Amino acid sequence: SVKPKEALLGAVLQKFVRLACHEHASAVLLELMEGADEQLGNTFGKVCRDAVLKLARDKFGCRVLQRVLEVAPRAVQKDLAFELEGEVFSCSRHMHANFVLQKCVQLLPATGVDFIIKGMEAHAVEAAQHQYSCRVLQRLIEHCRHQKLRKLLENLLNEVPRFVKDTYGHNVIRAVLSYGEPDDQRRIIQYVRGHILQSARNRQSSLVLEKCLDIATGELEEERRALLAELLWGPGPPLLEIMLDRFGNYIAQRVIALSSS
Repeated sequence: SVKPKEALLGAVLQKFVRLACHEHASAVLLELMEGADEQLGNTFGKVCRDAVLKLARDKFGCRVLQRVLEVAPRAVQKDLAFELEGEVFSCSRHMHANFVLQKCVQLLPATGVDFIIKGMEAHAVEAAQHQYSCRVLQRLIEHCRHQKLRKLLENLLNEVPRFVKDTYGHNVIRAVLSYGEPDDQRRIIQYVRGHILQSARNRQSSLVLEKCLDIATGELEEERRALLAELLWGPGPPLLEIMLDRFGNYIAQRVIALSSS
């Protein structure tokens, strides 16, 4: 009934941060927040103030904090997120806190994540090659206007040769291909086209090549035709060698699926 739930709520709010970091109590808090209205979301947000960094870096607290961000009103979301200013890059590298940054990017308007963009700009190259930081970059590329990301994107695009074969960096490049501006997509496609065999034979770069083939439509139709021409009629031709490779054979299959004649 409502009264026992209210009594439990009153009790947990007094020790919310401590309980949020507890393996079992955190599950109870998540259940309490299920279906919370804006007023209750505001209450949960207030008890998290000045403890965001602690919660973000805790295995269980980070999950509770993400739920608080989901149910809190916009003003409270911004206040909580802003507590991470100055710690953005370190949090992006943290195995738990990176999820909180991703949630902030997904929930907040463009003006609310400026501090995250600035915190990642100077470290973009390093972040793209990190197993956790690369996820934050991907969320920024997915959700933010690319005019705001211009400096960050330039830092990334200058390192395309390195990233396309990197275990984590290739996912960032694929995000640019999926959500980027046509000019940025062209820069990546042009590099891959010039290194077609090497790209097709590598686990990571073959996925980048496949994404190039998939997204090159509309304004980029000419680039896709050039890619296909390089694969089909370049020296070799490359397609015959690619068919024999454990990664390249998937590219050969994709070429067949995309060919219109």
